[in-house]
Amino acid sequence: MPRILTAALLMLASATAFAESPLDDFMRLQVGNFTSEQQAKADSRYDTAIWHIVEIWADDKSEERWLYTESWIKDTPQPYIQRISRVVA
Repeated sequence: MPRILTAALLMLASATAFAESPLDDFMRLQVGNFTSEQQAKADSRYDTAIWHIVEIWADDKSEERWLYTESWIKDTPQPYIQRISRVVA
């Protein structure tokens, strides 16, 4: 069997063996750094908002997860909102 096919089959098998839960999928979409810069450039009624979202107290075996969120307006010295969210499937 060609190496590329073998590697592909191994990757597929490992992905299937460790299938993610809907909660894992949701968390993957939520965590990151986001901005409304494109919207602010296109419409002067809007400022650039920035969100930094990280998972805290991570425990993949738990049925609940926790997120810390900071919301900023561009070029301000501090966030205007800080939040901790409990996420449950």
